[in-house]
Amino acid sequence: MAALQEALAAFNKTIDNKPNTADFYYMRGVTSIQFIHFYNRPFTEEVENIFNEAIKDFESTLKYDESFFIAYAGIGNAYDRYGLFDKAIKWYDKTLEHKDDIEKDGAEMPWQIFISAEEEHITVHLNIAPLKIMKRQ
Repeated sequence: MAALQEALAAFNKTIDNKPNTADFYYMRGVTSIQFIHFYNRPFTEEVENIFNEAIKDFESTLKYDESFFIAYAGIGNAYDRYGLFDKAIKWYDKTLEHKDDIEKDGAEMPWQIFISAEEEHITVHLNIAPLKIMKRQ
């Protein structure tokens, strides 16, 4: 988890400098949940704290930008990775309520950031492609 702590320290410094920027909270939440997966249950206290802080980050994202609808998917992803699938589906459905807005924003900002986490490092990938959200069957 050293890589996560290093990444969180960088996000914390950025948030300290610009505390009202929704994007920073969102990316910190996305980074955090990469280290959580339900097959690692029972979780340690550290992982429980990471999960709770990630949820708070997604909520802060929405506090600072009410139209940052993809943060709903972030909450859904956090619950999914935690193993609370019913809660995850509720948040995914809430995301889909704003599908048109998200796709419109994706067309205006045609990029996505993906973060992959391994035990010793974090890799950030920038994908130059519009965001697409598909309704689950």
